[in-house]
Amino acid sequence: MLPILDRYLLKSFIGPFVITAFVAWFALLMQFLWFFIETIAGKGLSFFTVVELIGYRGVYLFPVSLPLACLIAAVMTVGGLAERHELSSFHSAGVSPGRVLLPLLLCGSLVAGGSYLIADYLIPASNLAFHQRLFEVQMSDAALNVEPGVFNDGIPGFTILAKEKTDEGVLKDVLLYDTRSAVANNLNIVSGQSGELTIDENTETAQLLLRNGSNYRERSTKSNSFMRTNFSSYRKRFSMSELSSPVLSNNGSHYSLLTSWQLQAAADSVAARMDSLTISFRESFIVPGPRSTASGGRPTANSSQGEIIPDSAQAFTRSRAAARRISFRARSLDEKLVLEREVYVQYTYRKHEKYSLAVACILFVLVGGGLGEVVRSGNFGFPVLISISIFVAYIMGSIFCRRLAESFVLHPVGAGWVPALATLIVGGLIVWWRGR
Repeated sequence: MLPILDRYLLKSFIGPFVITAFVAWFALLMQFLWFFIETIAGKGLSFFTVVELIGYRGVYLFPVSLPLACLIAAVMTVGGLAERHELSSFHSAGVSPGRVLLPLLLCGSLVAGGSYLIADYLIPASNLAFHQRLFEVQMSDAALNVEPGVFNDGIPGFTILAKEKTDEGVLKDVLLYDTRSAVANNLNIVSGQSGELTIDENTETAQLLLRNGSNYRERSTKSNSFMRTNFSSYRKRFSMSELSSPVLSNNGSHYSLLTSWQLQAAADSVAARMDSLTISFRESFIVPGPRSTASGGRPTANSSQGEIIPDSAQAFTRSRAAARRISFRARSLDEKLVLEREVYVQYTYRKHEKYSLAVACILFVLVGGGLGEVVRSGNFGFPVLISISIFVAYIMGSIFCRRLAESFVLHPVGAGWVPALATLIVGGLIVWWRGR
């Protein structure tokens, strides 16, 4: 009877799991596409390029949908058994609630293993491919396509306005605003009757060639000085490396591009730097003793040895200067230590997040098995509503714990495992209560 029971339960579990996993993954993908559409809209990208970018991001979202699928499938499986009074028959035959959940927990363990492998190997590779492809798109002519009559801010630090644009790509009546100068309340505008914007992908630079124009500069000072120069040809090169995301700017050391063992190695390296900064921070408060001086002071009892100490005014001046140096060095070391600690928290938390998200697949099977007896329904209705509410609470708890870790209130290891531990406690209490 038991092998037949196992096959029956697995068959009842796999169907809802596959459906809910796909639906949850597709819903998360559509949410990502909703925020991503502004980046790719109007760039002239081909359909296959858009599908490629969405596919890379879909790999990142897939492990998030697996715990929800396990929860819904477990609730529907056990709820369907309870609704048809099959669960009562199993219990009457001597099958314990834990034995009924055993095949479901086995299936959840396989899902957890797959979730970890995806999060630890496929996601770093897909994230790297996604950001590299997105950078190539931003470097292409389509990403920097200057639309006539529209302020185009595709180049970091600058805004381009062209009134007209010919079919050959020649710009007419071009204005180039240096938005970096606006931060200091200065003004720097370059205008030209015509111009061309070209991109060199080998050097990752963009070049704007303007003809027959002027350069107007104004500095916000007491005298309000300004300068205007005319030119027949003006070339401006832009470094496009600033377009790359922070993921690529860290030379492959971003946490989203690392596996669990790489995250641990990076965290150990950051911890070593933190220890070095801590030692330097403590040493910065060590005040050296009074040094002898050759002139300008009162002789001490050791004047026969030629030692002379400064008077009170000189001592005060030197002490104040030393205090300022110590304070400045301490503040600098403290700021560096805080930055290193933030990096350490990210590495450590992301590593344990991979583990806890995989273990959550097993824990949600446990919670879903207990809730199935309470819900007593195997349809896509109330069980789905209950499951989504629990999953949203789990995600909100994870975000809250991550914020606490980033604020140095909670240790990153604890922040990664607290939501899973809470889920384990809830699932154990539900199973214990139903099995009394």
